[in-house]
Amino acid sequence: MSKNFDEIIEQIVSILFKAVNQSEFKEWKRVYLDARFKPEGSAAAISKIRLIDPQDKLISKVTSISRKARVGPLIMDLWRSKNTASHRDWYGIVLSIFPDGTHHLEMNYNPNCGEDPDFYKELRDSLSEDT
Repeated sequence: MSKNFDEIIEQIVSILFKAVNQSEFKEWKRVYLDARFKPEGSAAAISKIRLIDPQDKLISKVTSISRKARVGPLIMDLWRSKNTASHRDWYGIVLSIFPDGTHHLEMNYNPNCGEDPDFYKELRDSLSEDT
């Protein structure tokens, strides 16, 4: 039996919360998953996990969290469960998780959100600062 949208969200929250708390980042304000899909119904998706520190600074290099979390298959399950969501016309989500374990979900209703050329901009910018 396939899981519904809310069950998948809860599973992602649990996995990301655990991954952050087992990472080298001991103080954090919010971790978020930004996932976007193409409207033609394909499994094509872009996603990123980012961490916000207590001073509201974006920490874009969170490879250790991404490796531990491994939420890619769950992101695809989310798209497949689209018809079980209370809002069905969405094309992306931003799922924020806080240190106390609570979370907030924002839906993206823009069918072109998966084509955003600036989606990884902050990561590209931080990489160019390192060189």
